[in-house]
Amino acid sequence: MSFTIGGWNIGGAVLGASHQTGKRPNLDYYEQLLDSRKAEVICLQEAHSYPDGRRSQVEELAVRLGYGFHVAAPLSPSHIDPEAALSLGIISRHPIRSSSLTMLPNPNLQTRLNTGALWRMHNKGLLTASIAVDGEDLMVTSGHVFPFHRFGASAQSAEFSRVFDDVSSHLMRSMRLGRSVVSIDLNDPNATNLLASSIGRNRFQVAPSDHATTRKGRKQDFLLYSADLRLLDVTILPTESDHAYCEMSVESNSEKTRNP
Repeated sequence: MSFTIGGWNIGGAVLGASHQTGKRPNLDYYEQLLDSRKAEVICLQEAHSYPDGRRSQVEELAVRLGYGFHVAAPLSPSHIDPEAALSLGIISRHPIRSSSLTMLPNPNLQTRLNTGALWRMHNKGLLTASIAVDGEDLMVTSGHVFPFHRFGASAQSAEFSRVFDDVSSHLMRSMRLGRSVVSIDLNDPNATNLLASSIGRNRFQVAPSDHATTRKGRKQDFLLYSADLRLLDVTILPTESDHAYCEMSVESNSEKTRNP
């Protein structure tokens, strides 16, 4: 098995810095960039879903790109578009056999924006799909963790340890089900240190990169792969969106280390 996965926090498909309101989404830009990359599976964060029955951005991109399979999971009302919900999504060229959503425990922090508006912490979580690739089930996770720094808090604080314990538990469960890859916005450059129980020998590896993944120069988007896969290539591509597009290629490792 060899495989390429892309990951992108698309911020409601609005170009430019995050937290813009009243701007029209530009799905054409996202479609063109994704089409140029040709990843077999793409994980999305902060894609918009619409309660009025319109196609979600996950479905729309899947249709435009000719990907036959997709799944989306709305999490919270969008801070970008009051008529939309922020969603995790996965689009795939290969059949999606099943999917599940794990919600992370929300600390419900609040802060005031520069506009004076009260901003409450959105729900975050992990969406995992079992995808049939070359006769095997590949477990693919699209994840998003809370932006503690935007609320004057730190992801490294012990009071938030349960959040990262839950992320680790979810990842280890997925690894027991099959070879696993992850695209996750951890919202903290050092957050992988908080996933010690799921990262390391015979567990998950972090695809190495020194490149920032946001316009503000922060590295907060990560790609992970289970120990029964071998990393071939990593690409971090700056974009006109708030986040970079992240991509890795992996292949089966001859030394299977599943079910640690």
